[in-house]
Amino acid sequence: MKKKRKKSKWLETFTRGANRMTRLEVFDYYNNPVVSEKITDEIKRNRAIVIQKFEDKYILRRHHNNKWIRIKKPSGDKPSSLDYWARRHLLEVHKVIGPKTDEVIIDIDPNNVKLQSVKGVIRLISDKLESIYNKKPEVIYSGGRGFYVRVKLDSPQHVNKIRKTLKEEVVKPLVKRKGFLVDRKPKKGEIRIDLSPMKSGGSYRVPYSINGKTGLTAVPVDPKDIRLFHPGNAIPQFVMIDLARRAR
Repeated sequence: MKKKRKKSKWLETFTRGANRMTRLEVFDYYNNPVVSEKITDEIKRNRAIVIQKFEDKYILRRHHNNKWIRIKKPSGDKPSSLDYWARRHLLEVHKVIGPKTDEVIIDIDPNNVKLQSVKGVIRLISDKLESIYNKKPEVIYSGGRGFYVRVKLDSPQHVNKIRKTLKEEVVKPLVKRKGFLVDRKPKKGEIRIDLSPMKSGGSYRVPYSINGKTGLTAVPVDPKDIRLFHPGNAIPQFVMIDLARRAR
């Protein structure tokens, strides 16, 4: 009787959700030259969190050999390269905020809310941030059910000061004005305006990282095109094609 050939670990399902990817597909995605360049450009000045998957076990790692993880280049055989982690069961990459930061991040976290309603809240928050910082905000799809709205500042500021401003000038007025907007864990039909990334040690999924729960990618969305955005645009294979087209 013939023995069943053992399935290669590289071909095992690595992500959950509708867009299931094998470990090999995830590895190939992170080793795509344009993707790896985009991720390292985003994260090279900050500490990083890597999430690894070993069978059904997930490990969130902030340190390696008692040092903060910092990913500074796409390739190489040291922990400072994205390729090093891609070869070691990498699933997600998160960017860590320090005591001072030149980024303002708000996490929009809906619970069973129609996408069009979420897009309306994105526009509200974007307008608020633009009025405070006099800069056009960026929108980043998280790869899951939510979005980040981000503003890049000209120089670093104390993160606690930014958080206080956001709480007083964005969160409180909107929560008071809109009954379905909350500043706590959202119930069904609610949207949380989440400031948890805005603290020393806070983090968010870096643009172009895969979301392990869905198999989709965290991707920037042009605010002008937010009405047309669909999560299907964030399938990693499509993201790689789009990035290659833009790089020509």
